[in-house]
Amino acid sequence: MKIEVKQKHIDLAPKLFSKGVNAKECCPISCAVQDKFPDKLVSVGWISSPQYENKMFHESFFISVTDPENDYEEVIKDDSISDLELCSKFAERYDNGDEVKPFEFEINGGWMKINVTEEDIRNGEPGQCNTCAISQALKRIFKVDEAYTEVDGGDIILTVNEKKYGVDYKNESDVLDFIFDFDQVDGWSKVKPISFEIKES
Repeated sequence: MKIEVKQKHIDLAPKLFSKGVNAKECCPISCAVQDKFPDKLVSVGWISSPQYENKMFHESFFISVTDPENDYEEVIKDDSISDLELCSKFAERYDNGDEVKPFEFEINGGWMKINVTEEDIRNGEPGQCNTCAISQALKRIFKVDEAYTEVDGGDIILTVNEKKYGVDYKNESDVLDFIFDFDQVDGWSKVKPISFEIKES
């Protein structure tokens, strides 16, 4: 999907900010993406993630598209943005008050944020791949009757309507711990709500 950040978005952003709109929701980039998703809430920001080679943290630009009514959030980042560096530099310049110019970029299927709630945990069945807490969350968010959560050799495989999804590597360890703890006797009492990101594999 092509996103065109036009002069009208650059001019609109400070007007929205002056009216009290959250800064993350009135960046010119979020204004441009909002045109493509008029019934969603769009924001931009930075994700701090570890770089294991040098044990430092790296700030990565992302775009969030949220549907509050259906508890749905898609996180567009990394290779889902055609020119991530250009978007990052534009956002940095805009935030610093420097002059910015119209530009365009492409986005494709992003990372979907999955929120496993207290209700999903209460309704889940330990040791059951199609009715565990994570599968309950998947069925609720995707609005389907069939969803499966499986672990194969340390890899987490999520299946929704025969489509396979992988978990973001940054979340894998926490999700594996959640699955292990939930699958114990009285597992529902051993875990707390968890959020993680998935993408179709």
